[in-house]
Amino acid sequence: MAKILEAEFVDPVLREDLSLRIATVEERLLGVGRDANADPLTIIDATERETFRTVFNLIYECSPNRPAAKSLVDKIIQKLAD
Repeated sequence: MAKILEAEFVDPVLREDLSLRIATVEERLLGVGRDANADPLTIIDATERETFRTVFNLIYECSPNRPAAKSLVDKIIQKLAD
């Protein structure tokens, strides 16, 4: 989108407005990326965290497929967060 704004035919007022909007969206996207990389187990007490990691790894190992394992692990983490 930013490349389009460089075109000569774009009205300067529109260019300024869209530049601000693009900057806002880019900032939001950066925040989402940071949240996605956060360890979901930080909600668990540090003394129990490694045990949960081991259990979650076993779920992935013993599950018939990865999506089913991920769904189960996500549900467990959500219950722990509630």
